[in-house]
Amino acid sequence: MLKTTVMRPIISILRRISQIADQFSFDGKTDNQHLRKEIKILVEEINEKALGIQIPSTLPSMPVEVLCGNVYKKWSKFDSGIFAFPKTGDKLPLHDHPKMEGFIKILKGKLLITSFSLLDSEEEKKLRKEKGEEGNDRIKPAKFEGTYLLEEAAPEVVSLNSMTGNIHSIESVDGVGAFFDLLIPGYEQIDGNMPCTYYHNDVQNPTVGKIYWLRIIPETTLMGELNLPVINDLD
Repeated sequence: MLKTTVMRPIISILRRISQIADQFSFDGKTDNQHLRKEIKILVEEINEKALGIQIPSTLPSMPVEVLCGNVYKKWSKFDSGIFAFPKTGDKLPLHDHPKMEGFIKILKGKLLITSFSLLDSEEEKKLRKEKGEEGNDRIKPAKFEGTYLLEEAAPEVVSLNSMTGNIHSIESVDGVGAFFDLLIPGYEQIDGNMPCTYYHNDVQNPTVGKIYWLRIIPETTLMGELNLPVINDLD
């Protein structure tokens, strides 16, 4: 489905990302802001040309909402991939990436990102006690950060760290949409290989800055494989 080229500058970009990823700390005390800035600068360089691919402007009708594929084979220091939406309205619903830093770079179309931030453990504990929701693992309180439109015509990198914006959805709003996704560390490095949790906000028009109780739901998104020229080694 994707046209490929010989030149792949993505290898040198990921090599540098790998070096920086080693320096991230997830002890809950260290601020990774300077490292996050370095990563964002590198991810800004990633586009179809750097990846050595060409994403078509139209895709044939298919029974999936999201296509995804790995860019780099290993999932330890970081996880890198491309997600593509075949048509308008296709989306990744609200989901999280526990203890991970995320970076999103649009490659095609227009994408709408909706995000919520996690509360620290003490704040959540206090709120659950006030609302009588102690021990209710079917809901999660989170602060609404708003929605943000990413456009291929003016590409930029969105950073969603381990607390701020960690719960988010991504939706194509103008035909085929695609983005490069980077997570630090990779899933294999997370304790217990923790998967994503999916959520739903029952409030139709949330207010920025307000805390909402998100309902935990099963993963129901229909996903398909995106055939990519996977990088096996960065050396």
